[in-house]
Amino acid sequence: LVSILVPSYNAAAYLPELCSSIRGQTYHQYEVPMLDDGSTDSTSAALAPFLEDDRFNLITWTTNRGVNAATSALLARMKGDYWCNPGADDVLLPEFLTQRVEKLQANPQAIMVHGPCQPIDSAGRNLPEVFQKLPLPPVASGTRALAMMVQHNFINTPGLMLRSSATRTIAQYFCCDWRYAQDWYLWILHLATGFDILWDERVLHKYRIHSESLS
Repeated sequence: LVSILVPSYNAAAYLPELCSSIRGQTYHQYEVPMLDDGSTDSTSAALAPFLEDDRFNLITWTTNRGVNAATSALLARMKGDYWCNPGADDVLLPEFLTQRVEKLQANPQAIMVHGPCQPIDSAGRNLPEVFQKLPLPPVASGTRALAMMVQHNFINTPGLMLRSSATRTIAQYFCCDWRYAQDWYLWILHLATGFDILWDERVLHKYRIHSESLS
């Protein structure tokens, strides 16, 4: 089972595309805990058709508390052996879950697997590559990966899948008061456990870049 965690704030324009891409996955053993973090748009209406699928469930906050608090709340509720965290405005390609689960099951020494994205604009059109290409190895030991991570956050969060057991181990150390780069801190905590990290060079998700992107 995979937990697909979706914190959301005023993303009604993009959520149906993300949810449709989740329902289009070739791997079907998942849950989708979503959290509406005090949105003032039509998020509830946009999600209503997907909530008829009992794998999707929605928590609604009346006050915006920020992505860190929303993510932490979803992490506390997840039930899956693995979890991933696409942005509310991103898109998962059909093989995303299948390929990520297979990688982690085949490499019990690894704590997470990540990969590159296809950048898209607000209308879903492909953009040129905007991220620096790093010569990442297929497998990096925990010690080497941690040394790399404290220098540069080389992980694109929507392309990541992690072991839930490891996340529960380090969750008590995660701070919720960072407005930016909270994901960088979370990956550092994971890699401090000493487990390996896997790199899958296949593009399995689309990362949306637009004027309202927090990052």
